[in-house]
Amino acid sequence: ELQSESGGRIQAIAFRAVDTALGEFLFTNRGKPVHVAGSLSGNHWNGNRTVQFRIVDAALA
Repeated sequence: ELQSESGGRIQAIAFRAVDTALGEFLFTNRGKPVHVAGSLSGNHWNGNRTVQFRIVDAALA
C-alpha cells in the first residue's frame, strides 16, 4: 500500500520484484518516503474490482 504526504492511500504491487534490485529496495526502505514510478491498473480478483498502482521503479525521496 502506498500513502501520499496528504494521507491518501492506494494498493500497490511490484510484479516479479522478488530477488531483484527493485524488490530489495522496496523491502529495505519500507515505511520510508520514496518516489515511485508506475501506472494505475484495474484489478479483478476473486469477484472484486479495485484500482491498484503497478510499481516499475522507485528511489529515495
